[in-house]
Amino acid sequence: LLTGMQPISHGKHIIREVHAAFQCGTVFSTIDESMGPYPSDCVKKFMTLALNCCQEEREERPSMSEVVRELEN
Repeated sequence: LLTGMQPISHGKHIIREVHAAFQCGTVFSTIDESMGPYPSDCVKKFMTLALNCCQEEREERPSMSEVVRELEN
């Protein structure tokens, strides 16, 4: 939703790419420019939630009620 990237492109996996950018503090370089202006704190919050939803272990992923609660805040 935020990146406009294909899930896998040129051997790169979107989750790995975004996670690496997030860890390095360059996550805004992965944002699709056609999204237009956006509050950076909202993007960080949404990106954190999205990455949490992509955890390999089910126990580490938020429940849908937790996701809804985060999106409403």
